[in-house]
Parts: sequence; structure tokens; C-alpha cells
Amino acid sequence: IKYVPVVEEEKTDIYQIATDIPPEFPKGNKAVLDFIYDNLQYPSEALEKKIQGKVVIQAVIDESGSITQPKILKSISPSLDKEALRIVGLMPKWKPGELEDGTKVAVYFTVPVMFRLQ
Repeated sequence: IKYVPVVEEEKTDIYQIATDIPPEFPKGNKAVLDFIYDNLQYPSEALEKKIQGKVVIQAVIDESGSITQPKILKSISPSLDKEALRIVGLMPKWKPGELEDGTKVAVYFTVPVMFRLQ
């Protein structure tokens, strides 16, 4: 299945449907969750109020593998939303998605960031 452009911003098409070569996080896509939890800093305000749950972030992995345009799709609280966005902003470059002909393309990705108290 080829990517289908869904948004055009500043001469860049952003793709959302599976393709021949999807974007890949360094050390593999399973390492994304390890990266998130290794870098997570539970905000003190959320700890005090015992707020927990899942923040869902959508961003774009551009043609160079950089993370751009992060936004909250599912919010819990301002402090947890801010922390989830901070973590996504820390991510290293990904291997970008490619079309069958080798053309690198910008791709949407969605990642859940779980905040759980023990």
C-alpha cells in the first residue's frame, strides 16, 4: 500500500497510510516505549493530585527523520500534556518512511504516553 497525502503544508505532503517502508525509531520501533519511560518525569502537580492516565500525541516524522508538528490528541491535564510533548521533543531522529521508489516522505505518527502511579 502506498502512502496517500492527507495534508499539504509548505510544499510538503504528509502521509498517513501504511507504505512499503514505514518510519522506524532508532533501535527499532519497540524501543519507542523504552525511550519514553526512560525520559519520563512525572510532574509534581500531577503527583500531588494523583492524576494518571494516557496522553496521546500526534506528530510528523519528516523526510529527514525529524519530529515536527507535535500536538495533543488526547489530554489528561496541562502538566501531563506538557510532559508528554517534552518527551516527544527529545526523541532522536527516526529513519524516515519511504515510498516504493525510495522517495523519503513525511509521515504522521501517534504515540500514547502512559502516566501511572504505583
